Amino acid sequence: MYRSLVLVASLILTCATNLAGISLEAAQESIEDYPVITVHVYNYAQIPALRLARTQKRVEGFFLGAGIQMKWADTPLPSAGRPRPAGPAWNPDGSDFVLKIVSGFPKSAGQMREPVFGFAAGPQVTVFNKRTEDIAFNAEVTHPEILAIVIAHELGHALLGPRSHSDTGIMRPRMQPEDFRKAQCMSLSFTPEQAERMHRHVVELMTQR
Repeated sequence: MYRSLVLVASLILTCATNLAGISLEAAQESIEDYPVITVHVYNYAQIPALRLARTQKRVEGFFLGAGIQMKWADTPLPSAGRPRPAGPAWNPDGSDFVLKIVSGFPKSAGQMREPVFGFAAGPQVTVFNKRTEDIAFNAEVTHPEILAIVIAHELGHALLGPRSHSDTGIMRPRMQPEDFRKAQCMSLSFTPEQAERMHRHVVELMTQR
């Protein structure tokens, strides 16, 4: 069962490498000087507050390694309680992003290959929580850890673009068993090149406000 679920996970995102992925710009700055992105969170999956907070803290760690601060904005859900369509149009501020955490894979997304844990559409990121729970349970890794990897991976796409996979690091397209262990050991990051690109991009977004 564990092996089969690892194979399922291998079709989606990933993590590896180590904390040496900090950008050159970040190495010359204090944390207070890091550029900031704001992520508006729609918790459609109704993840408990404490678990979500742990997840967000872990995501923050990934991006601090790239010299980027994160701010979270919990957003009230629509009255219907159903996710609104994702797309690149919503972006009131250049450095604002949307994170939608939904329960499962939508039936209307038949054209999307399975299994996926999430996707990015412009500044909007959607993550399928049920898949992260299944992997966490069977791989004996905490759910906040797996969910954080997925969120960081998809936010990475939002900042780096759709064709931004790499052979190592969070942006690997395939996850291996040792990646789970590295995740729990805090031994993973964006690659140095990705960290530098994201850092520069966020600085550019902030100057366009």
